[in-house]
Amino acid sequence: MAIAIVAVGTLLLGIVAVWTVLKKPASQAVQTQASMPIVAPRAARVPVQRPQWIWTSEPNTQEAIFTRAFVLEQAAEVAALVVSVDNEATILLDGVEIAKSTKWEEPVEVNLAAQLGAGEHALEIRAKNEGAIAGVLVDLMIRDALGRTTQIVSDGSWLVVRGAERNAARVLAAHGAMPWGVLAAFDAHAVESTIVVPEGFSVELVMQVQRSVGSIVALESLPDGSLIASPQHGKLVRIFPASAAAPSRIETIDLPIGDAQGLAFFQRGNARHVYASVNSTGTVPSGLYRLRDEEADGTFESVELLRAIEEGGGEHGPHGVAVGKDGMVYLICGNHTPTVKFASSRVPQFWDEDFVLPRMWDPGGHAVGLLAPGGWLTRTDLDGEKFELLSIGMRNAYDFAFVDGEVVTFDSDMEWEMGTSWYRPARILHLASGADYGWRSGSSKFPTWYPDTNPELLDIGPASPTGMLACDGCFTNPKYAHAMLALDWTYGTIHALFIEPEGAGFKATREEFLSGKPLPLTDACIARDG
Repeated sequence: MAIAIVAVGTLLLGIVAVWTVLKKPASQAVQTQASMPIVAPRAARVPVQRPQWIWTSEPNTQEAIFTRAFVLEQAAEVAALVVSVDNEATILLDGVEIAKSTKWEEPVEVNLAAQLGAGEHALEIRAKNEGAIAGVLVDLMIRDALGRTTQIVSDGSWLVVRGAERNAARVLAAHGAMPWGVLAAFDAHAVESTIVVPEGFSVELVMQVQRSVGSIVALESLPDGSLIASPQHGKLVRIFPASAAAPSRIETIDLPIGDAQGLAFFQRGNARHVYASVNSTGTVPSGLYRLRDEEADGTFESVELLRAIEEGGGEHGPHGVAVGKDGMVYLICGNHTPTVKFASSRVPQFWDEDFVLPRMWDPGGHAVGLLAPGGWLTRTDLDGEKFELLSIGMRNAYDFAFVDGEVVTFDSDMEWEMGTSWYRPARILHLASGADYGWRSGSSKFPTWYPDTNPELLDIGPASPTGMLACDGCFTNPKYAHAMLALDWTYGTIHALFIEPEGAGFKATREEFLSGKPLPLTDACIARDG
């Protein structure tokens, strides 16, 4: 099985991509990921080169032809070309037009695996400027069947063609420099070269998502092998990974729904449903939604709001959603989310602040005035008719997963409180039925030794918790087959959690499973295509 993970960057970093983690060498998996570069085994990699903006030695030149010849010892199995030209260009390979570039902000990406056989080749960029600054940026990553990589980037080795003359191109600046800044499509090679996984695992880049789509923060796999995803701000999309017959693509779902921070697929008879936890700042009301594909033909015909969550938008609003083996829909919400009307509650509904010493509110103004219950976990039937409150007192847990039918989450810390006696690190919690995990605003948090709260399974330390995933046998490696994965946005890390029963609860240990720099991770799911 494969695990799909999303790494998302801010506009500053500009990295938006989907990777898969597989328990097999990358060279065995290219049939399904042919359009994008694959992370080769480390011994076979060449150092990643950073492309440079180039132009002619005469800065006022408005039109120019750039060329770069190269030789391949063996035919390409994977070849991904990325080009940005300020302002526009025609792109040729071996004299044949392969693409056009019309907006430098949206780099052109081309799959060249079929065109790059063994032997001599030449890339040609016929560029045109429209006044002001001009530049050409190119990155071609090639990998052959032996896992050997060749990278061609724009730099001083390119030639400017003027009739019979050939002159060296002038380097303007490295990728990332102003006025262009960082373009997401060009950063994947640099990022993937830093990704570290355990021996025997490999990582493949599935797709780079254009910045115009937004920062993908929720991901779920569908039976046809595609992924449904949501940007933090924008409509839901479908991601179709590449096959041997077609390049990867992304399509917007034509329904009035977006801004989801949790997605969960469920097969109900012949119908296929996706539950969406919408955390909206205005696109649609926040709450729990259901998308319907009643014909099971891969098209969602309708969407319905099952339960609105008033004033529930923002970074501490509704988050993860999942369907448990009990056939109930579980939803977790951050500490700024007002509670909904519950038909029943495992938690006694007379919670209070319960502090002995006078409270010190956050001097920076964060969560001032917010009172119990803090973050909360609920579940409902498949039609969203009756909600039951299960546990409270988390700070801002983004996601959760199940172990033996019990809910485990990764709760966030408040980094401003580091060094105080009430600081609580990011931690792994078993959300026991009816439990209060003691978040109270400011200095009034429950210490873990309070008899009316439950202690953590693990302290992780400073972190920005995001997605969680129970492997449930998705890896053949017995060590990780039943591990739980917890993603950390800030430190670009996936923690492998090894959770075992102990008494009425669990005990846990952890190790670093995957890391990269930068690699701001947001979500993970198990692909259904094996």
